[in-house]
Amino acid sequence: MGDPAGIGPEICLELLRSQRWKSADFPAVPIVFGDAGVLRRVATKLGMTFDAPIISIADWPARYDQLAEPAVLDFGYIDADNVIPGRVDSRCGDAAYRYVIAAIDAGLAGQVDAVSTGPLNKEAMHAAGYCYPGRHRRRRRLCGYGHAITIRN
Repeated sequence: MGDPAGIGPEICLELLRSQRWKSADFPAVPIVFGDAGVLRRVATKLGMTFDAPIISIADWPARYDQLAEPAVLDFGYIDADNVIPGRVDSRCGDAAYRYVIAAIDAGLAGQVDAVSTGPLNKEAMHAAGYCYPGRHRRRRRLCGYGHAITIRN
């Protein structure tokens, strides 16, 4: 989901609403690693529908390989009512970092086939105590690989 105070939640809502994932050129079922409360709050503010299935952390091990539609893996790290859009907040930096770690762990465990992060706020992450110069170096270190790439379309 990226930083809960950034544009990541809005991007994730668009992804969850999109039907593109059903096409042959996008053979994936998107799973948002984030906080359902933040997504719900942003959807309400934007007048959007938020009706994606929500999976708890406890249910993830039994459900990850049965998902047939986009869903949200709800971590409950952040109180959505305390998120101020656009403001640097160490709690949001901590949550964003932990979403990324969980997604990487899921990838390494074979629970997901790919990981793509939402926008991260380095200042918020540094305020939370995570002092990596960039997300690619962070991913590389966490995965034990020598390099990382960015794919843009």
